Amino acid sequence: MSRQPGQPGRVGHRWRQAQQAVFDTETHCWLCGQPVDTRLHPRHPRARSVDHLQQLQHGGDPHARTNLRLAHLGENSARSNRLRGLARHNCACSHGRPCEPLVPTQPRGYVDLDPSEV
Repeated sequence: MSRQPGQPGRVGHRWRQAQQAVFDTETHCWLCGQPVDTRLHPRHPRARSVDHLQQLQHGGDPHARTNLRLAHLGENSARSNRLRGLARHNCACSHGRPCEPLVPTQPRGYVDLDPSEV
């Protein structure tokens, strides 16, 4: 499902429910594989956050559990900054993988997770 204009992404009741589902089922950052401390202040770089595997600007569903993973806030922000402005045809999501620059020789830099395991 792609995002429709005016459809909320990371706000509202549906987002909070989707976010809580991730917090309830995952304990480790999908980007680095390290545990996420739930006691940290929400703005701490190692605090918990929810990352979209396929970015919203590439048509990723903002609420689909299969598109969401637990991540450290700082790593999630850094990933988003790296992907900002990346055209979909230059992104791995155009081949069914999580968003990342489409460079065959570049290591992925995060832990592989099978969406069916969630």
